[in-house]
Amino acid sequence: MRHGCAVDEQPDIYISGSSRRIDWKEKGMTREEQKRLKELKKELTIAEKTLSKDLGFKRSHDFTFCFIGEFAYWVSVNVNNDGSALLANISVKSTLLDNLFWNVFEIPENHNQPKSFHIYGAFVSPFFCLTNQYNVSLENGVEIAYTNILSQANQTIKQYGTTLKTITDFQNLIKDEPYQKLNFVLCEIYLGNKENAEKLIQEAVDNDDHGGFSCEGRSIYEYAKAYLEKQ
Repeated sequence: MRHGCAVDEQPDIYISGSSRRIDWKEKGMTREEQKRLKELKKELTIAEKTLSKDLGFKRSHDFTFCFIGEFAYWVSVNVNNDGSALLANISVKSTLLDNLFWNVFEIPENHNQPKSFHIYGAFVSPFFCLTNQYNVSLENGVEIAYTNILSQANQTIKQYGTTLKTITDFQNLIKDEPYQKLNFVLCEIYLGNKENAEKLIQEAVDNDDHGGFSCEGRSIYEYAKAYLEKQ
């Protein structure tokens, strides 16, 4: 990886990264409550390692995920602040856009990474959050709650898997989400809509929008502009 490259600070669910790395503010909690929360997080980590594969998911670098066709689905699970429930989101991305992203951002070496790199890599295209946050009570323990979440996730992913098959499908899914602008531009480039892609890229450059990624003083949009000029 080149020096001077950075992933700008963004909401965790929108980019690759384990959301459980967030340090929850435990203000106002007693020592016992803090201890219990720590124990629950440890139990969740164990459940993820031991149960996810049996429930149809893969694990790598603390991520729980699966692939359907050219799409990657990520299930992010956390213990809520008071330790009463597990919270979860399901997100999706196109691995084809990652391949384009690496060409645009001039990091071809990423093509040689394992398939799971689409999930945990720092320099990859953003995820799109598919669902409202799941909230599953811990009344019956972490394992049961986690199994419940992954069962729901399987159903949701299968549902989307029947209709989410192409870049056009993905673009239609994200088109009304402002934070998905970079993915929308990548879709336009992938689909050969060069004129509109150039227009959107120039707007981003004029607005000093870095798109969440920068390297050597240039934003991802400036790299995209240069990429299209060569096409």
